[in-house]
Amino acid sequence: RKLLDFTMRNTLLNVKMTSTIQLMSVNLSDIASKMFEQSRGFRIDEAPAGLHIEKGDDLICDSMQLGMDMINLVKDDIKNARLHSYYNEKDTTEILKKLRRSAKTLLEENGANSLYMSLGLLQWTDESGVSHLAPILLLPVEFTYRNQVYHVKWRDEETLLNVTLFEYLKQTYEIEFDGLEEAISGDNTFDLLQIFNIIREGLVKKPNWNVLEECMIGIFSF
Repeated sequence: RKLLDFTMRNTLLNVKMTSTIQLMSVNLSDIASKMFEQSRGFRIDEAPAGLHIEKGDDLICDSMQLGMDMINLVKDDIKNARLHSYYNEKDTTEILKKLRRSAKTLLEENGANSLYMSLGLLQWTDESGVSHLAPILLLPVEFTYRNQVYHVKWRDEETLLNVTLFEYLKQTYEIEFDGLEEAISGDNTFDLLQIFNIIREGLVKKPNWNVLEECMIGIFSF
């Protein structure tokens, strides 16, 4: 673990929102379980009509701001294997096209997948007072493009805990999370609520740090 990259160029510690796509995620557990069940994956569509939500300073949307009608719509669509971004149709298509091209190039160059769906984000602040976002759990995925529609599906590989993040927090801030690595097994069995609660308990001395139950897809290299 001495070889881990602890610079802020590493997206495992400092997500660049401009090179990811955030998805509407009112229930991460439902998304994860259906991802494992659905061989065809999820269709990705633009934001639903009538969505009005402000992005935070870090450019992330807070799903807690959604009204009940929108939450119910998103929940129903998740059940029907359909995910929504927070962007319009043009921006959604452009971001997905760029991500798919980047993931394909990196796979050809390195022989390893670098496209992941982040389940949960840690919003943390460094010693200079700068806020960062880091993925918590990383589900390996791939894009398909059928009938002019993008789909995302699980790559049938192991879901990964962001060990770079948690090793960084241990070495830099002496923060440890008891039971975290045991909370996820090699057969992709995990309880997201348990994982998030373990992290929240470990952050009691960091009241301004938050676990965000949000979902995004981006390029992450280990």
